[in-house]
Amino acid sequence: MRIPNLLTSSATGLRDTLATRIEDIKNAYPPLRDDLDGLAEQIGRLVPRGVEATPISEAGVQAAAVLARRLWETGRFAELYNLLRESFITAFSIVAVAGTPLQPGNPAFNKQRRKIEYKCNSVISLQPYKPDAVVCFLDTLPMLARDIAKRYSEVQQNRNDVAHCSMRSELQDQEKLRIALEESLEVFEALARELAGG
Repeated sequence: MRIPNLLTSSATGLRDTLATRIEDIKNAYPPLRDDLDGLAEQIGRLVPRGVEATPISEAGVQAAAVLARRLWETGRFAELYNLLRESFITAFSIVAVAGTPLQPGNPAFNKQRRKIEYKCNSVISLQPYKPDAVVCFLDTLPMLARDIAKRYSEVQQNRNDVAHCSMRSELQDQEKLRIALEESLEVFEALARELAGG
């Protein structure tokens, strides 16, 4: 799933089409009349708004939270795990990484993204050991970034269980995975609200 395309082209196009053609659609398909306004509202929330409205921005995280809730409601758990994994990395980059934010389409995007993912992973994997080289990095991180990294690690592990169709030596209970996913979704929604300032 490519979040930039999903959030900035598909949702934008559908939102714009609904805005300009909603009455035509209602007239052509009367059974859809009552549902179209709600659909237009839902689609509108998927589109990041504002000058800095990219998938890798506070507005992008909010849009991802709306999409994440929709994936939960439709039982698309594998996609939801992938979206949460990418979105927690995005949130970590917003909170913990100084400088120019990542932007899809930038030639250096993949390299920058890997560095940020490595930093996020290092918060968890190296934290118990706290070697001198890592202590300085950890000490500079806001507590929110550490919390995001912890949640990312949990989502990553569970996502791997789902992605490998439970064909691993240590199987996770499916109900526990579902409960963990719902909890991660709620944490992500709260994080999106916090990044939005409310």
